[in-house]
Amino acid sequence: MPLPHSDIAVMDVGSNSVRLVIYRHVGSTWQAIFNEKASCALGRNLVTTGLLDPKGRAKALQTLKRFALLAKAFQVERTVALATAAVREAADGAAFVDEVRATIGLELTVLSGFEEGRYSGLGVLAFAPDAHGICGDLGGSSLELTEVSGGSLGQSVSLPLGVLALLSLNSKNTSPLKAADTIRDHLRALPHYFGSAQPAFYAVGGSWRALANVHQQFNTYPLDHVHYYTVPAEALLKTAERILSTDEKELAALHGISKSRAATLPLATILLTEICRYFTADSVVFSSNGIRDGYLFGLQQHPGVQDPLLDELHAYANAARLFQDNSPALLAWLAPVLALAPLRLNRPAQLLAIVSDSARKEHPDHRAELAYTKLLYAPFTAITHPGRAQLALSMYIRHAGKVDKRRCAAALHILDKQAQADALLLGSAMRLAKALAGGMDNLLSAVPFVQKNNTWGIDYRDTSVLCSSELVEKRLAEFNTVTENWRKMAA
Repeated sequence: MPLPHSDIAVMDVGSNSVRLVIYRHVGSTWQAIFNEKASCALGRNLVTTGLLDPKGRAKALQTLKRFALLAKAFQVERTVALATAAVREAADGAAFVDEVRATIGLELTVLSGFEEGRYSGLGVLAFAPDAHGICGDLGGSSLELTEVSGGSLGQSVSLPLGVLALLSLNSKNTSPLKAADTIRDHLRALPHYFGSAQPAFYAVGGSWRALANVHQQFNTYPLDHVHYYTVPAEALLKTAERILSTDEKELAALHGISKSRAATLPLATILLTEICRYFTADSVVFSSNGIRDGYLFGLQQHPGVQDPLLDELHAYANAARLFQDNSPALLAWLAPVLALAPLRLNRPAQLLAIVSDSARKEHPDHRAELAYTKLLYAPFTAITHPGRAQLALSMYIRHAGKVDKRRCAAALHILDKQAQADALLLGSAMRLAKALAGGMDNLLSAVPFVQKNNTWGIDYRDTSVLCSSELVEKRLAEFNTVTENWRKMAA
């Protein structure tokens, strides 16, 4: 019996790895429900031989056969197989495509450098519609640079600066720093339409995610999660110096860094530092999205008109919902509180309102901690690390009423004092609202939130709908204390 879902299997045949991701269309979002990668190194010796690596080719064929069988077992609606630079540039690339078709029955689409850059850029816009800068997709054989701005893509160019290509060029040199000259030559030769000053660089690809992972470990960062991890370029340059002075064996001993990644990490680090210097980027944003996500994003009818985070949060909340979604009524009731600092509070309150009841199925003794942890590590793509930390902390307070420094240590590490205070204010307000209406947020309009002389109260104008309770009065007193402390900090 067919599965009642519109699943799509996307295979990505890269120069370094071959990956299968099966996505499920939930609402207006694509959620990965299966993800497997095999390191095949098809482009290992491409620079010197002009051919696909024989061992890598045999492994890639076996991997694609397995992936095709898995896609069939998942009963996906559609299977897409995309190949990038190694297959595109190898003299035997076309023969490999024919062999895949003949032996597996799989049609392998070989992307041009422009298409590869375009899909990578779309992958960035899928989680960051307001992205502004340069997207760089680093693979084994090539680097694609694509302009992103105003929800759309600009020019794109493909350069022969993949980590395996650089490794081959650098094989006769004792220091990876020798590769810097080659990198600078290619950057200086970029077309004139690539402006040298860009506010942000969006780093796509496994080698750069490994770099982000190392940066987090070197700086004792509390989240083991690199997507949307944003680092000031100046801070990244300091970490680059440390990476380049660290032995390859020491790098391989770090959590999440394989031996093969450790071998190419210095070259990926040099490449990123030279790019940051050339474009004078203020920050680097690391992305787990790639051409697969960009391909799916491109399938949308109106990909430029979206709020991906709201879509992701609604899908998350709907999976655990016990009551009807009345988040607009909840936000309307909170309007007087949000007016205290609308530029800071409106968006976090909107996000919190959507997921505010998503932990009702959890055990009440552990509900706050579970709600916090799940939001902190949920597979959302369109939320920054500070935004994720603030949402999780607000949710903890919504259930526990106060901050536990031990349990909430990660969020407290990431957030500044003002963001922490805002989380406490919003979580406490949400806690009061849920006590007042019991989660039936559509009732809140009959009992408006009012403020007089800096003291908050509830106007029970229609006692036939709701009247006061001991629990509500307790939550109201707690909220007034939180608000008083919040005001003192603001002053």
